Amino acid sequence: MRNGDRQLKGALVEWLFEQPWCGLVFTSGGDGIKGGIPGTFDRSLVMTDHERASEIYYIMRNDDAVDANGVVGGCYFDGKYPEGGSVHGGLHPKELNIVLMAQGTQFRHSFQSDYPAGIIDIAPTVLHLLGLPRPDGMDGRALSEGLVGCLLKPQEPERLENSVGAAARRQHLQFSRVGSTLYLDGGWVGQG
Repeated sequence: MRNGDRQLKGALVEWLFEQPWCGLVFTSGGDGIKGGIPGTFDRSLVMTDHERASEIYYIMRNDDAVDANGVVGGCYFDGKYPEGGSVHGGLHPKELNIVLMAQGTQFRHSFQSDYPAGIIDIAPTVLHLLGLPRPDGMDGRALSEGLVGCLLKPQEPERLENSVGAAARRQHLQFSRVGSTLYLDGGWVGQG
């Protein structure tokens, strides 16, 4: 946006809101939850608030429709992708889910955790296994629930949801927190 033109920024956001393919919209200049333009999320809520980030960005709309193969959940795209191809960067829970596996003598055999976890937890877990201190400011947590002989059970996940907008178009972001580690579970646009 040239010269931070707030009026132009607002007009662009309104135009985006009207597009059937537009999902969540994030803007700069907010309060940490609500963005600088009404109805948007602050981009810092998803850790994209840095000097090179755009003032406005959006995520393609997602849904829980069932496709021809019986798979639930999808994201709008208008291109042609080969079989197995995809887009990335969406906030549907299925786009955010990953498979995280570990094997070795320090990990519980055939264990499946019900706790949220992510790539940010790998380094703290390795440091814990090596008996090394965590550097200040490191994100993530040691995945203690999956370690042999570890009696440290994580705190139960706390579910958090933020919503912005009006009844006709409301944006939602859902998070889980385990201790001080925050995980983004999903985001969607809906009514009410």
